[in-house]
Amino acid sequence: EFRQAMAWAFPYEETIGEVLEGNGVQCHGMIPANMWGHSEDLFQYSTDLDKAAELIEASGIDTNGLTITLTYISGRSEWRSFAQLFQANLKKLGIELELREMNWDSMWELAKSTNPEDRQDLLCMVWYPDFVDPNSWFSSLVNGEAEPFFNLSYTNNPVYDEMIAEAELLTATDRDAAEKIYIELQEMLVDNCEMLFLYDEKAVYVISPEIAGFEQNPAYPTSIRAYDITKAG
Repeated sequence: EFRQAMAWAFPYEETIGEVLEGNGVQCHGMIPANMWGHSEDLFQYSTDLDKAAELIEASGIDTNGLTITLTYISGRSEWRSFAQLFQANLKKLGIELELREMNWDSMWELAKSTNPEDRQDLLCMVWYPDFVDPNSWFSSLVNGEAEPFFNLSYTNNPVYDEMIAEAELLTATDRDAAEKIYIELQEMLVDNCEMLFLYDEKAVYVISPEIAGFEQNPAYPTSIRAYDITKAG
């Protein structure tokens, strides 16, 4: 319930409309649009502080004097801005959000601390896939780990692990069945709130009409295959 309260307290519309100036869309689960494994039918949280307050009460967690920490990568001004908006929302719920802007290496080492008490409570990160397949997200961010590496929400759920392994095997022989498993997994993650899925960034290009052969890479939108680009006409 407390994790769900965090989801209801996040400022989605303000982040996308004001911080990103429209250059983003709220996530539908973990897998971004235009990639298989994505589903527009997945539930989306919205900002509702009344629901958040109800869930905090249901969780039994005493917020009197409660401070939680959020770390994010330095130099990302948009992350700083939405973190401050989130901080203001949580303050209305009686929770102090301590913001720490850190370089990735320091933030990552903190998240991997042997003693869980030494770790941050919330960590903000972005994921680019190693290969254009939902498994890149799930095997890295969700699969249980003996020691934290990229699974920085520390999920350790045998059901998740079994579903990930099954979907990976099915990908080559029955992609529809694999996709169904990945979508079901996202439904569980959205409900359990081990992670908050915030937004997918929009890649914006300005392309001269004299250029031909440009194609957007769905997994790495800022990586352009220069070899394919030619002079138009």
